[in-house]
Order: sequence, then C-alpha cells, then structure tokens
Amino acid sequence: MLRFSKDKVFATACIGIAAVLAVIVFSYPLESSYFPRILVVFIGAMGLLLLARNCLQKTAAKAAENFNQYKVQLSSAALVFTSIAAYTLGIYLVNYEITTALFLFFFMLALGYRKFTVMVVTSLSLTLALYLIFFEILAVARPDSLFFT
Repeated sequence: MLRFSKDKVFATACIGIAAVLAVIVFSYPLESSYFPRILVVFIGAMGLLLLARNCLQKTAAKAAENFNQYKVQLSSAALVFTSIAAYTLGIYLVNYEITTALFLFFFMLALGYRKFTVMVVTSLSLTLALYLIFFEILAVARPDSLFFT
C-alpha cells in the first residue's frame, strides 16, 4: 500500500515539475526550444499516465504480486545501472573498442542468450559498426583511456 502512495507522490511531482518547466520552456522562441518542449510534454504525459494507472488500480488484491514484481524490477534496474557504470569505467581504463565488445557480450549473457558464436559475432560487428559511424563518418573524438590510446 505504501508503494502506491509513493508512486502517486512521484507522479504528482513529475506533473508539477513538467508544468513549471513548461512555463519556462514555452517562453523561449520555438527554434531554440524545440527539444526541451518535447521533453517537457513527454515528462508530463508520463506523469499523468502513472497517476491514472495508480488511481485506477485495485491495491488490495494485487499488493503481494506487485511487491514481487517490484523486487524483480529493482534487481533489473540495479543490473542496468551497475553495468553502465562498469562500462564507463572500462572505457576510461582500457579503451572504447575492447570495452564495448565485452559489454555487449556480457550483457547478452546476462539477458539469457547462450549461443557463444552468435554472441561474439554480434558484439564484434556492433562494435565495428559503432566505431565506423562515430569515429570515421561523424569524426567524433575518441574517449581517452588509461592504458591504450
């Protein structure tokens, strides 16, 4: 029951923040604030959807089921944030190419895919595609690393 009230408070806060930001963003000219306007509308819409979902949901019947789903969602979110932090640290320590290939491989492994050859080929080909797009075609500067340049 406490989780639902937290969700309602969070949804209301999102709607309030979106409303305040909308007043600020919509005062700028359209050309310079196109993306922030879309973002504010998206945040407000997501807040409204979350609030509507929580107001319409029957809390007594599904409290235990939602608590179990909450634990699964929390562990999934922890996995994502931890892996992104490790990826960022890996880019800083090793280099972009090696870290990206390893990140993609281990993330496929964590998500349950078990065909080793397909995982290696996919991670290497995606790393090559990202390298070509960002560093060769778009000429983005490569991130600095501690051991390899």
